[in-house]
Amino acid sequence: MDPLRVKVTMKKYRYKTLKSTNETAREILEENAIIIADEQTAGKGRMGKSFFSPEGGIYMSVILKLDFSDSVYLSAAAAVSVCRAIKNLTGLSPKIKWINDIYLDEKKVGGILIEGVSSYVVVGIGLNLKPQEFPADINAASLEVDIERELLIDEIISQLFSVSKEKNFIEEYKKLSDILGEKIIVYDKNEEYTAYVTDISDIGELIIQKGDRSQILNSTNITIKKVKQ
Repeated sequence: MDPLRVKVTMKKYRYKTLKSTNETAREILEENAIIIADEQTAGKGRMGKSFFSPEGGIYMSVILKLDFSDSVYLSAAAAVSVCRAIKNLTGLSPKIKWINDIYLDEKKVGGILIEGVSSYVVVGIGLNLKPQEFPADINAASLEVDIERELLIDEIISQLFSVSKEKNFIEEYKKLSDILGEKIIVYDKNEEYTAYVTDISDIGELIIQKGDRSQILNSTNITIKKVKQ
Protein backbone atom coordinates (compact mmCIF):
# COMPACT_ATOMS: atom_id res chain seq x y z
CA MET A 1 0.00 0.00 0.00
CA ASP A 2 1.31 3.46 -0.84
CA PRO A 3 2.04 5.79 2.09
CA LEU A 4 -0.73 8.19 3.03
CA ARG A 5 -0.69 11.30 0.86
CA VAL A 6 -1.81 14.49 2.59
CA LYS A 7 -2.54 17.64 0.63
CA VAL A 8 -2.28 20.95 2.45
CA THR A 9 -2.85 24.40 1.03
CA MET A 10 0.35 26.39 1.45
CA LYS A 11 0.95 30.08 0.94
CA LYS A 12 4.26 30.51 -0.86
CA TYR A 13 6.47 33.57 -0.37
CA ARG A 14 9.06 33.77 -3.14
CA TYR A 15 12.30 35.73 -3.17
CA LYS A 16 15.22 36.07 -5.53
CA THR A 17 17.78 36.41 -2.74
CA LEU A 18 17.55 36.09 1.03
CA LYS A 19 20.10 35.94 3.80
CA SER A 20 18.29 32.84 5.09
CA THR A 21 14.83 31.43 4.42
CA ASN A 22 14.65 30.32 8.06
CA GLU A 23 15.38 33.87 9.21
CA THR A 24 12.58 35.26 7.04
CA ALA A 25 10.22 32.49 8.18
CA ARG A 26 10.92 33.41 11.79
CA GLU A 27 9.77 36.94 11.00
CA ILE A 28 6.61 35.91 9.13
CA LEU A 29 5.43 33.07 11.42
CA GLU A 30 2.35 32.19 9.39
CA GLU A 31 1.09 28.64 9.80
CA ASN A 32 1.48 26.43 6.71
CA ALA A 33 3.40 29.11 4.82
CA ILE A 34 6.56 28.36 2.88
CA ILE A 35 9.46 30.70 2.19
CA ILE A 36 11.36 29.99 -1.04
CA ALA A 37 14.54 31.69 -2.27
CA ASP A 38 16.62 31.24 -5.42
CA GLU A 39 19.76 31.76 -3.36
CA GLN A 40 20.85 32.51 0.21
CA THR A 41 23.69 34.80 1.15
CA ALA A 42 23.91 33.55 4.73
CA GLY A 43 22.33 30.10 4.70
CA LYS A 44 22.38 28.35 8.07
CA GLY A 45 23.03 24.79 9.14
CA ARG A 46 22.94 23.16 12.57
CA MET A 47 25.12 24.53 15.37
CA GLY A 48 25.62 27.86 13.62
CA LYS A 49 27.39 26.37 10.61
CA SER A 50 26.98 28.05 7.24
CA PHE A 51 25.13 26.35 4.38
CA PHE A 52 26.53 26.98 0.91
CA SER A 53 23.49 28.26 -1.04
CA PRO A 54 24.26 29.60 -4.54
CA GLU A 55 21.58 30.13 -7.16
CA GLY A 56 20.28 26.91 -8.66
CA GLY A 57 19.36 24.92 -5.55
CA ILE A 58 16.21 24.51 -3.47
CA TYR A 59 16.18 26.71 -0.38
CA MET A 60 12.93 26.76 1.51
CA SER A 61 11.43 26.94 4.97
CA VAL A 62 8.05 25.55 6.00
CA ILE A 63 6.25 27.12 8.96
CA LEU A 64 4.24 24.67 11.09
CA LYS A 65 2.25 24.97 14.30
CA LEU A 66 3.91 22.20 16.29
CA ASP A 67 5.71 21.46 19.54
CA PHE A 68 9.45 22.03 19.13
CA SER A 69 10.27 19.70 22.04
CA ASP A 70 10.22 16.81 19.56
CA SER A 71 12.91 18.38 17.35
CA VAL A 72 14.84 15.12 16.81
CA TYR A 73 11.62 13.34 15.76
CA LEU A 74 10.69 16.23 13.45
CA SER A 75 14.16 16.20 11.95
CA ALA A 76 13.83 12.51 11.17
CA ALA A 77 10.40 13.06 9.58
CA ALA A 78 11.71 15.87 7.40
CA ALA A 79 14.69 13.77 6.26
CA VAL A 80 12.43 10.88 5.24
CA SER A 81 10.19 13.34 3.37
CA VAL A 82 13.08 14.73 1.33
CA CYS A 83 14.42 11.26 0.50
CA ARG A 84 10.99 10.06 -0.60
CA ALA A 85 10.47 13.09 -2.79
CA ILE A 86 13.85 12.67 -4.47
CA LYS A 87 13.32 8.97 -5.11
CA ASN A 88 9.75 9.44 -6.38
CA LEU A 89 10.73 12.06 -8.94
CA THR A 90 14.28 11.10 -9.93
CA GLY A 91 14.74 7.42 -9.14
CA LEU A 92 17.83 8.26 -7.10
CA SER A 93 18.25 6.62 -3.69
CA PRO A 94 19.62 9.12 -1.17
CA LYS A 95 20.62 8.16 2.36
CA ILE A 96 20.34 9.95 5.70
CA LYS A 97 23.24 10.82 7.96
CA TRP A 98 21.87 11.30 11.48
CA ILE A 99 20.13 13.49 12.21
CA ASN A 100 19.00 14.92 8.94
CA ASP A 101 21.73 15.41 6.35
CA ILE A 102 20.88 13.98 2.93
CA TYR A 103 23.68 12.04 1.21
CA LEU A 104 24.15 10.53 -2.22
CA ASP A 105 27.21 8.41 -3.01
CA GLU A 106 28.87 9.45 0.28
CA LYS A 107 28.51 13.18 -0.50
CA LYS A 108 26.09 15.65 1.07
CA VAL A 109 23.38 16.89 -1.30
CA GLY A 110 21.09 18.50 1.24
CA GLY A 111 20.51 19.53 4.81
CA ILE A 112 17.67 20.33 7.18
CA LEU A 113 17.50 22.84 10.01
CA ILE A 114 14.63 22.75 12.54
CA GLU A 115 14.06 25.84 14.68
CA GLY A 116 11.37 26.65 17.23
CA VAL A 117 9.80 30.10 17.57
CA SER A 118 7.01 30.65 20.10
CA SER A 119 4.43 27.95 19.26
CA TYR A 120 5.75 27.47 15.73
CA VAL A 121 8.36 25.24 14.14
CA VAL A 122 10.37 26.30 11.09
CA VAL A 123 11.59 23.43 8.90
CA GLY A 124 14.42 24.70 6.71
CA ILE A 125 15.41 22.51 3.75
CA GLY A 126 18.30 23.02 1.35
CA LEU A 127 19.08 20.82 -1.66
CA ASN A 128 21.84 21.05 -4.26
CA LEU A 129 20.34 20.53 -7.71
CA LYS A 130 22.60 21.81 -10.48
CA PRO A 131 26.28 20.96 -11.04
CA GLN A 132 28.48 23.52 -9.32
CA GLU A 133 31.88 24.07 -7.76
CA PHE A 134 31.81 23.55 -4.01
CA PRO A 135 34.39 24.96 -1.57
CA ALA A 136 37.28 22.52 -1.06
CA ASP A 137 36.41 21.97 2.62
CA ILE A 138 32.84 20.81 1.84
CA ASN A 139 32.16 17.15 1.03
CA ALA A 140 29.16 18.00 -1.13
CA ALA A 141 27.60 17.17 -4.47
CA SER A 142 24.46 17.97 -6.47
CA LEU A 143 21.61 15.75 -7.58
CA GLU A 144 22.40 16.71 -11.18
CA VAL A 145 19.06 15.58 -12.55
CA ASP A 146 16.82 17.18 -15.13
CA ILE A 147 13.80 18.04 -13.02
CA GLU A 148 11.59 21.06 -12.51
CA ARG A 149 12.58 22.77 -9.28
CA GLU A 150 8.95 23.62 -8.48
CA LEU A 151 7.86 20.03 -8.95
CA LEU A 152 10.40 18.79 -6.42
CA ILE A 153 9.45 21.56 -3.96
CA ASP A 154 5.78 20.55 -4.12
CA GLU A 155 6.64 16.86 -3.70
CA ILE A 156 8.77 17.58 -0.63
CA ILE A 157 5.91 19.57 0.94
CA SER A 158 3.40 16.81 0.18
CA GLN A 159 5.67 14.18 1.67
CA LEU A 160 6.38 16.30 4.75
CA PHE A 161 2.71 16.42 5.66
CA SER A 162 2.21 12.76 4.76
CA VAL A 163 5.12 11.50 6.85
CA SER A 164 4.06 13.60 9.85
CA LYS A 165 0.76 11.66 9.91
CA GLU A 166 2.39 8.23 9.80
CA LYS A 167 3.15 6.23 12.91
CA ASN A 168 5.91 3.97 11.59
CA PHE A 169 8.07 6.23 9.43
CA ILE A 170 11.02 5.59 11.77
CA GLU A 171 11.33 2.13 10.22
CA GLU A 172 11.81 3.81 6.87
CA TYR A 173 14.26 6.22 8.47
CA LYS A 174 16.32 3.25 9.68
CA LYS A 175 16.40 1.75 6.18
CA LEU A 176 17.58 5.07 4.79
CA SER A 177 20.28 5.50 7.43
CA ASP A 178 23.87 5.30 6.19
CA ILE A 179 25.34 4.75 9.66
CA LEU A 180 23.50 1.81 11.23
CA GLY A 181 26.12 -0.74 12.21
CA GLU A 182 28.92 1.69 11.43
CA LYS A 183 31.77 3.03 13.51
CA ILE A 184 31.49 6.78 14.09
CA ILE A 185 33.25 9.68 15.72
CA VAL A 186 30.98 11.68 18.03
CA TYR A 187 31.56 15.39 18.61
CA ASP A 188 29.67 16.46 21.74
CA LYS A 189 30.59 19.94 22.98
CA ASN A 190 34.27 19.62 23.95
CA GLU A 191 34.23 15.82 23.96
CA GLU A 192 35.22 13.59 21.05
CA TYR A 193 35.02 9.80 21.06
CA THR A 194 34.43 6.77 18.83
CA ALA A 195 31.44 4.46 19.07
CA TYR A 196 29.36 1.98 17.07
CA VAL A 197 25.80 2.69 15.96
CA THR A 198 23.56 -0.18 17.07
CA ASP A 199 20.04 1.18 16.50
CA ILE A 200 17.73 4.18 16.14
CA SER A 201 14.94 4.69 18.66
CA ASP A 202 11.23 5.13 17.89
CA ILE A 203 11.64 8.90 18.12
CA GLY A 204 14.81 9.16 16.03
CA GLU A 205 17.45 9.06 18.76
CA LEU A 206 20.76 7.43 17.90
CA ILE A 207 21.63 4.39 20.01
CA ILE A 208 25.35 3.75 20.21
CA GLN A 209 27.77 1.37 21.89
CA LYS A 210 30.52 3.32 23.61
CA GLY A 211 33.03 0.94 25.12
CA ASP A 212 31.11 -1.56 27.22
CA ARG A 213 27.92 0.48 27.59
CA SER A 214 25.00 1.59 25.48
CA GLN A 215 24.21 5.28 25.14
CA ILE A 216 21.48 7.38 23.53
CA LEU A 217 22.24 10.52 21.52
CA ASN A 218 19.27 12.86 21.36
CA SER A 219 20.67 16.35 21.08
CA THR A 220 20.66 18.41 17.91
CA ASN A 221 23.91 19.96 19.18
CA ILE A 222 25.81 16.71 18.60
CA THR A 223 27.54 15.96 15.31
CA ILE A 224 28.90 12.66 14.06
CA LYS A 225 31.26 11.46 11.36
CA LYS A 226 31.38 7.97 9.87
CA VAL A 227 34.75 6.27 10.14
CA LYS A 228 35.88 4.87 6.80
CA GLN A 229 36.96 1.26 7.15
